[in-house]
Amino acid sequence: MVVVLKGAFIFAADLVRSLRLPIEIDFVKLASYNGMESTGIVEITKDVEAVITGKNVLVVEDIVDTGITIDFLLRHL
Repeated sequence: MVVVLKGAFIFAADLVRSLRLPIEIDFVKLASYNGMESTGIVEITKDVEAVITGKNVLVVEDIVDTGITIDFLLRHL
């Protein structure tokens, strides 16, 4: 499970407790806003450290508005 910090952390914690699967959790932190406006440019401020190549990955994100950030993340992963 890759959790986008900081907003999705609490939901992800509840979700992982409800799943009956062996799950490895890692975190990514992304920035694409300047104040309340999207810049359209996504920066990785903390990258995934786990090796996810060849694994099924569940991405947990809290807000999807323009879709720019999640599109960037999915292509990055």
